[in-house]
Amino acid sequence: MRGSARRRRALGVALVLWSGWLTAGCHEGDVRVTALDFHGNHAVTTKQLKAVLATKSSGWLPWAPKQYFNRQEFENDLSRIRRYYDDRGYPNAKLTEVGIALNDARDAVRLNIGLDEGQPIVVDRATYEGFDVLDAAVRKPLSAPPLEAGAPRDRDKVIAARQLGIDLLRDNGYAYAAVMVREDAGSAPQHVSITFTAVPGPPTVFGDVSIDSTGTLSDRVIRRELAFTPGEPYRYNRVIQSQRRVGALPIIRFANVDAKPPEDERATAVPVKVTFTENPPRRFSLGLGYGSEERFRGSIAWSHLNFLGNARQLTADARYSAIDRGVRLTLHQPYFYHSGLSLDVSTYLWRTREQSLYISRTYGGQVGVTYRIGGRGRGSARAPGLAVHAAYLHEFQRYEIDQGARDDLSDFETLIALGFNPIDGRGKGTKAGLAFDVDRNTADNLLNPRSGYGVSLHVETIRPGFGGTFRYDEIVGEARGYIPLAQRLVIAGRARFGTLAAASDADVAFSERYFLGGSSTLRGWGRYQVAPLVRGLPIGGRTVFDSSGELRLAITAPISAVAFVDAGNVWEGSWAARLGDLRADAGIGLRYVTPIGLIRGDLGVQLNPYPFLLINGKPETRHYRLHFSIGQAF
Repeated sequence: MRGSARRRRALGVALVLWSGWLTAGCHEGDVRVTALDFHGNHAVTTKQLKAVLATKSSGWLPWAPKQYFNRQEFENDLSRIRRYYDDRGYPNAKLTEVGIALNDARDAVRLNIGLDEGQPIVVDRATYEGFDVLDAAVRKPLSAPPLEAGAPRDRDKVIAARQLGIDLLRDNGYAYAAVMVREDAGSAPQHVSITFTAVPGPPTVFGDVSIDSTGTLSDRVIRRELAFTPGEPYRYNRVIQSQRRVGALPIIRFANVDAKPPEDERATAVPVKVTFTENPPRRFSLGLGYGSEERFRGSIAWSHLNFLGNARQLTADARYSAIDRGVRLTLHQPYFYHSGLSLDVSTYLWRTREQSLYISRTYGGQVGVTYRIGGRGRGSARAPGLAVHAAYLHEFQRYEIDQGARDDLSDFETLIALGFNPIDGRGKGTKAGLAFDVDRNTADNLLNPRSGYGVSLHVETIRPGFGGTFRYDEIVGEARGYIPLAQRLVIAGRARFGTLAAASDADVAFSERYFLGGSSTLRGWGRYQVAPLVRGLPIGGRTVFDSSGELRLAITAPISAVAFVDAGNVWEGSWAARLGDLRADAGIGLRYVTPIGLIRGDLGVQLNPYPFLLINGKPETRHYRLHFSIGQAF
């Protein structure tokens, strides 16, 4: 006790003296915090402690934001540290030192806080009682609660373990459910046993649904998006799912699905109230940008979010850049005979020009249906979900090889094999068939993910029997993953494999062939420079594999740095991948987050240059590329 009192007196004297130094020679708002360190902490990391404090240290980079000292906030922080340890199960934790070091100019300070964590309160066991109203399979998550035996009594984990019980009850027909927490003495001093006792209340069902809105959208549109019907057993997770579905409709600005049980606990029907507001039905957007490949680009889009009622969406959009330009008209029906099933009909006219290689023109359209399971959020972040898409497509394709490329491919046999007329370098055909897509995405943010994964599979079967002239099958699979290694560090990876299964090259439109190189694949090369070569000219292939790995480090809130490695190649035949024959590059990049999106720049250096590659008729001698674009590479 005497040692503890001496420590408290010493800390108090240190704070008083330091406060005197400040008032004598400087002003608080002018004193920059250059370091904030801890010692003596073992159960709680320095990162965790810094996260709960208002006092922050300034970044070491010149453009990093400067953090200044506030005495009152710092004193509050010392109290926060004690409370934080108490919440983590260490009620005896103490401050042993508050080190304060002002520089000679008295405009910067280094802070050092010493800690004695003491002995924790240990959980002997955590048990659940009264959950027998649930089936054994439903109770299975209770066998591994967040609160582990032998671990410190962490209040957050106690709350999570209690919430687990409440969620299981409320998701299985018990809207009035509550869980009581009792803490008893354990097998030894500083040990406790915790019991979670269920108070389920009566079984309940969904009651009548009322809809409150001043807009023009019919109640039928809202009711069909609900994941339940009156009379079904009450499940709170269905309430959340319904709110996501309603809120995902573009015409909806705000939605709230409220399903609170009545105060009279004898009532077994839970009424539901849906409140929402609508967006203006017409939307117009204009976009401008610049990329090292597309150069200046522009886009324009007009949408009617409730076209002919039923939340049907009609969109007309146009795009123009050095690579592609065209117009598209799309009709989206969000409800197609079944909740979660939507219909899309689109028609388009598109022109693509790959510099020094070919020009293609596509006229046609698609009719497709999409079924979504979960994941129907809005904005950059959403809940994980699975989407399955099936479509019939019919496109007229006209393409021609660039004059310079035609001169390089001077022999008739090569041009004919690739589907070109050897006289004028043109080709044409009709692509008609079925396309299928499956996509699963758990990434925490669609624009700049830090965790989660995404997998996708695309399958096309193109046949003359569907009304076309080409004949091939395509399979493309891709996987992406994001793992946070630290608060500011993320490792990201991607791999893709695709093949065009066809009897000959002429059965596939030249514009469908695979190429690599550019800002989103092999960044050490220019766009479309990695592919099988004929007389030094990339002519594309029917099998592709490419992969990328990135280490992403956040420097400041808007700026991050990236180190990356890419590897991949394109092979001439179908199913012809040889992973021992890959082209690779490595490089660094910068990312800058703006209100309109993430801007990135990447410098990639070829690790094994492509031999015999010709650029504008001359051997390639530059083995690096600098790319600018918008959005992450993957």
